[in-house]
Amino acid sequence: MSNLDRDNSLSKPTDWREWLKDLVRYKDTTLIASALAENLETIYKEFTFLDGDIVVASHPKSGTTWMQNIVSLVMNDGNPEKVQGQLLYLRVPWLEGKEDPECDCGYKLLEARSSPRLMKTHVYGPLVPRAMLDKAKIVYIVRNPKDVAVSYFHMHRAYQFLPYVPWDEFITELFLPGKLLYGPWHKHAIYWWEMSKSHSNILFLHYEALVKELKANVEKLAAFLGKKLTADAIEKVVEESFFTSMKANKEVNYSQVSVMGHEISPFIRKGKVGDWMNYFTTEQNRLFEQKFKAWMAQSDLQIDFV
Repeated sequence: MSNLDRDNSLSKPTDWREWLKDLVRYKDTTLIASALAENLETIYKEFTFLDGDIVVASHPKSGTTWMQNIVSLVMNDGNPEKVQGQLLYLRVPWLEGKEDPECDCGYKLLEARSSPRLMKTHVYGPLVPRAMLDKAKIVYIVRNPKDVAVSYFHMHRAYQFLPYVPWDEFITELFLPGKLLYGPWHKHAIYWWEMSKSHSNILFLHYEALVKELKANVEKLAAFLGKKLTADAIEKVVEESFFTSMKANKEVNYSQVSVMGHEISPFIRKGKVGDWMNYFTTEQNRLFEQKFKAWMAQSDLQIDFV
C-alpha cells in the first residue's frame, strides 16, 4: 500500500465503476461527461471564435491553472492590480465547462466579451473546433504523466462529484487505460505536439521547464502573445506565479469553489516535479514505464520525469 491511501480520509458512497458508465465516447475519440459533450456540440454549432482569442489548452492536471494565471497576468501588462478582485476561473473561463455550479458555462461567459478573450480547454483531436485552430493563439502545457496521475488521483479524492478510487485501481484500471475525463494522456499530448509543428499559432510548453526556468518561459510566452513587457513587469508576473504565491491567493487557489474538498486535498497542492516517486510502488512504476514506452514509440515528444 502506498502512502496515498494511508492519508485518505474520504469515503464516498459512489462506486467508481458505476460513475464510469456515465461517461460517453464523444466523436469516437475519448470519454467525456455527457454535459460536456452537449456543450461542445453547442460550441461547434453556435460559438464564434474571434481573432485575438487566447486559449490555454492541456490534459487535466497538467498545470492548467498555473498557465491561466501566467497568461492572464501577461495580458494585463504584468500588473496584478488590473486583475485584483477577479477570480481566475472567471478571468479565464473553461470553454466547454464551468468550475462553479453557480456560474454560467464558459462559452456563455465568453459570448459577451470582446477580444482578446482568454479561455481554457481540455479538448484534443476531433473535439477541437476548427475555428479555434484557425483564429486563436493556443498555449499548450504538457506535464509528465506520472505526476499528472498523482494529481488526478487527488482531484478525485477531493471533488464532491467525483468518486474515490483506491490508488492502485486508479493507476491500473483508470489512468493507464485512459478511462478518465478527456481520455488517454498520450493521445492528448501527442496530438497537440504534432499540431504545434505545423501551426505557428500554437506554443507548446513543458511544465517541468517552467519549474526550472519560469522567467525565461514567461518572456517566451509574452513574445508569443505579442506583449512587450518591461523587465519589472516580467518580474511581477514571475512573483505572482510562484507556487507559494498562487496557493495563498484566494482569487487563484479555487478556495471559494464549494464543490472542491480543500480540507481533503487543496486544489493547488504541491506543484513539484517528480513527486510521483513518493507514491508509485516498484510494480506500478514498471507497468507505467512499459505503457509509456509503447505510447511514445512513434513520437519524438520528449518528457522529463524529474
